[in-house]
Amino acid sequence: MKKIIILIGIALSMLACTEQWNDMVHKEVPAYIESFMVEGQVDCNIYASDKKIEVIMPWYADPKALKVTEFKYTEGAECNPAIKVGDVIDLSEALTVTLTTYDDYVWTLIATLKPKPSGDLYNMNFDMWDTDSSPYASGANSEERNYWSSANYFLSLVGYAVVSKEADFVASAGEGKAAMKLQTREVTEVFKTIPAQVFTGTYDMFDFDNPTILYGVPFIKRPKTLDGYACYKPQGADNGFVFVALGEWDAPYKAGVVNAFVDGIEAVPGLVGYGKKVYDKEMSAYEDFSIDITYKNDHNPTYVVVIASASNNAPVAGSTLYIDEFGFTY
Repeated sequence: MKKIIILIGIALSMLACTEQWNDMVHKEVPAYIESFMVEGQVDCNIYASDKKIEVIMPWYADPKALKVTEFKYTEGAECNPAIKVGDVIDLSEALTVTLTTYDDYVWTLIATLKPKPSGDLYNMNFDMWDTDSSPYASGANSEERNYWSSANYFLSLVGYAVVSKEADFVASAGEGKAAMKLQTREVTEVFKTIPAQVFTGTYDMFDFDNPTILYGVPFIKRPKTLDGYACYKPQGADNGFVFVALGEWDAPYKAGVVNAFVDGIEAVPGLVGYGKKVYDKEMSAYEDFSIDITYKNDHNPTYVVVIASASNNAPVAGSTLYIDEFGFTY
């Protein structure tokens, strides 16, 4: 009898030890989602403590049909539902995913759409053109005619427009839709290579060697980002850019050439904030961008400058930047 009691005691002790060992293994093998991506995402936030994945998508994305391009989780864990790379999933509502090791770990996947950009500036989608080289509507007033400026007016008179309407290659298709094409040109031995650039503001006077520009148009908001689409096709070692700056000025800011203004933006008096996106590689199609505006203070701006350039300080003829559907998010 004593032997039976001893054996039972040993068995119970072994069972208790086994349960404790299993508990220890359980505590040491939680299941985590290590990486997750879907096609076209802007960003992905992994909140491990909350077991939550937030995919940030462009405003136009369809959250009901998101293609998984990357999904990694704790090795050895099982996933239910069995999502894999290449699957199209619906994140229009929160999707729960269970990862199982010793126990179940429930994760939540959600998609958040960025706000639709607001076209707060005149012809910010570049759909309105009076002629193929005039980015304003037919019948536009003098203010609208001078909203988007470049060397275009003078060059177009001699047949060398650097800014033109693009109706076939657009980011957003539809009746009446258009984009803007900026193409750096080799003009003449006198004018040399003229970088294709467009900006909000006007020329105070025109001198190819020493131009003076009045940068900016009235604007009193504090947007978070400048968003839009661009496609760049450089020549040589050229690069292009899209730039935005906000200033607290009594009038448009008077300065010289575009590249010098952009490169020296930190020293501009009254600067409120700015941001820049550089393009230096060949692109086959439009890509959306979102330029974060870095604010230098809490002041309210009075003017905004938006610039797009197909060339840097050493322009190469033929470098081309297509831009379309600009807007601000808040």
